[in-house]
Amino acid sequence: MLRSLDILQLPTEELYRLIAAEIQRNPLLDIADTAPYGFPASASKESTINMSARARTSDIPNNEESNPNFLENISAEDSPEDYLLAQVPDLDEATKTALTTLINSLDDRGFLPEDAAQQYGISWPDGEENCDARTDDARQNVFETAYAILRSLSPKGIGAHDLQDCFRLQIPENTPLHDLVAHYFDDLEHRRFAKLRRKLCKTASELRTLLVPLKLLNFAPLKTIMPNANPAIVPEIIFQKIDGHWSCEVRGAPEIRINDLYLRMFTHSSKREDRNFFTENKQQAQFLVKMLHKRRETLQKIAEYILKFQSDFLENGSDFLRPQSQKQVAECLEIHSTTLSRAVKNKYVQIPHRIIPLDFFFSHGNHGSLIAQNTLRESIKNIIKNENKNKPLSDEKIAQILQNEGIWIARRTVTKYRTFLAIPSANVRRYI
Repeated sequence: MLRSLDILQLPTEELYRLIAAEIQRNPLLDIADTAPYGFPASASKESTINMSARARTSDIPNNEESNPNFLENISAEDSPEDYLLAQVPDLDEATKTALTTLINSLDDRGFLPEDAAQQYGISWPDGEENCDARTDDARQNVFETAYAILRSLSPKGIGAHDLQDCFRLQIPENTPLHDLVAHYFDDLEHRRFAKLRRKLCKTASELRTLLVPLKLLNFAPLKTIMPNANPAIVPEIIFQKIDGHWSCEVRGAPEIRINDLYLRMFTHSSKREDRNFFTENKQQAQFLVKMLHKRRETLQKIAEYILKFQSDFLENGSDFLRPQSQKQVAECLEIHSTTLSRAVKNKYVQIPHRIIPLDFFFSHGNHGSLIAQNTLRESIKNIIKNENKNKPLSDEKIAQILQNEGIWIARRTVTKYRTFLAIPSANVRRYI
């Protein structure tokens, strides 16, 4: 569930990176032949027969007549892989390949997930073995060596297996702070400072002084080297008017599939190691395909709702944006509000002549809130302007009128906006 929510929340560019890394790592994954959303078709079966060639993204052909391959949208010179590999230029081919695989297995913080460590037979730095299925010793030794190199690279903390390990990599050994992080991290993480003072026999002032360097530590090493200068904005939802009718289209990630050729190759293999490798990668491939489909399905539901609810905005502009919170939309779509919040985060929508953030359409969003509030205030102002002057409407009545128009609003919110507009209460308006 957590992995599904992470995939739902990823912005388009980071989703491209995830898919690129998974296609490199998992030979069962391929780009679908249909190549929707303007991406090129995948390689033919004849061109993918060589497994070693299949693992390299550069071997995925690019159709010159179509849009560029989504992998090429990632700047090679700015990629974290190139940045890290440039620090160790003299590696032998086997170690370099293993190091590249580990780099592509890092999560978005720069940590090595436990399942990846298990797959490559890597033991954690504390010496505890973290491998369920044993591999041949030579391969395991190569990955152990590559992992040690990865942990020594800059930025410090890259390749850690959790936040505690990330901190330990950044703090000099044999220091009081290193010992604190090593032995009392649970108390530190949960901010149990009183307990820490007792265990360390320190005053509050001494503990604060000891913890000051923590503010300088990197909580997510990979993010410091991710390319973020003027990133390209890729809209995932496109609204357009065709023959007088508005339509919505969800774009973004390319369609991926499980490669039939490799499916047959592994299915008929007589080696237990091949079958185990096949089973694990098949499960991971099926999961990713399912999660990407679910992500697209959720965005499609949101797009269709916006198309229906904000038709006046699409037709006439920002003055006609109808305010509605994420909670209300989630209830209408019968999804959890947390799911909706993750789905709209860092996503963009293309409407004629401009691109806007997806959270623009929700009063809870950073970009749309101001416009939504202004629209709501204008609605309240117009209702009061057209009311019966002998029987002014109370704030409760105004809220009911707006709710009948599909805008859920509480009485106290009407009061707040009316006060902001310097409009007197119903009793004062009646007196006037």
